[in-house]
Order: sequence, then structure tokens, then C-alpha cells
Amino acid sequence: MQVNDAIRNVFLAGVSTRRVGETLEALVGERVSAQTVSRVVRSLDREVARFHEAPIADDVLYLLLDGVYLRVKSVAGVQRKLVLCAYAITVSGERRLLNFRLGTAESQAQWEAFLSQLRERGLLGKRLRLIVTDGCKGLHRALETVYPYVLRQYCWVHKLRNVANQLKRTQQLPRLSARTPSSTTSSHSDTSGCSSAISASVMCGESARQATHFS
Repeated sequence: MQVNDAIRNVFLAGVSTRRVGETLEALVGERVSAQTVSRVVRSLDREVARFHEAPIADDVLYLLLDGVYLRVKSVAGVQRKLVLCAYAITVSGERRLLNFRLGTAESQAQWEAFLSQLRERGLLGKRLRLIVTDGCKGLHRALETVYPYVLRQYCWVHKLRNVANQLKRTQQLPRLSARTPSSTTSSHSDTSGCSSAISASVMCGESARQATHFS
């Protein structure tokens, strides 16, 4: 069992199947055959399949949705792959990963299939108060179909990144440290005396505040 755990950990750290045996031999002095490595790796596939099929308790209070890009090793080399992700905060305050799927685009069809599976597994949304997303149009169109009556909010991390894009790097930290949701009620007149870049960032933040909540 300890050897199997070591194989899993080395493989998950990014070592190729072919080199896992060599790595373990150097670490523990025991040679592991390629067949053994393949068997253990297949067990990971089964665990992932069980995760995707497991029931989801309908105790989610906040649902966070996003498409993230990860570097994935393959035969063709390292590639950036899109992963659709659903993360939850439950009524008890527990943070929980609900699902993840490889995708080819953040289209309405792919997000709708992803969200529909969450619903089929038990996330009916009876206690769901808020869904946090970025500005992906495909995702929002999918939400209109699967969870049309749940309040949505733009993610402030994404909005602050948009604000940061309007600023020079030296201006970002001191300016953005104050640009929290509660501090974005300043009027545009507060930008008098600022550079045009800072004025643009404030306008971007103000636009974000006005569009924060929508249904």
C-alpha cells in the first residue's frame, strides 16, 4: 500500500508514467514495473469517475463558477487546457469542490451540460442564495436555463483585474488596496487631479459596482 501511495504521489507531481519506476528506485531502492505504475494510475481514473458521479447534497449557499486554464502534460508536450470548475460554500460554512471538467470553450452548450450535471447529482438550489461568476456570456446564458431564479454577482477578483489593466504596475497595489466593494461608491469627481489612467481605473471600478448584482 505504501508503494502504491508513493506511485500515486510521484505521478501526481508530474512525473511521466515511464519515469515513475526510475524515480521510486532512487527514493526507496525498489524497482517498480511499468505494469504496476499503469495499474495504479488506472485506479486514479476510477476515483475521479466516482467523484464525478457522487451525489451532491443540496446544502449549498453560495456557488462559485469559473473556467480556469491549467498546464497539462501530454504526449504532445505541455499544453494549456480549459477546466470548468464549480466550488461551493455550504450553509455550515464548509468550502467544497463540487465538480470540474475539461472543456474546449466556455460556450453556453458546455456550461449548460456542466450545470445540468450538477443539478442531476442533487444540486437543486433550494438553499442557494448567490452564484458568483465572471463576465462569460456563455456561462450566463447557461445559468438562465439551469438556475434562472438565483441571484448572480460578478466576481470581484475578476473586476479588480480589469481595473488593474488600466493602471501601471507601480500604481496597482496602493490604488487597488482601497478598491473594495464598500469603497467603490466614490463619484467620478473624486478622480480630479489623478492621471487619466487612474481615472479610467476608477470608472472601470464604478461600472463594476453598478453591475455587481443582477438576476
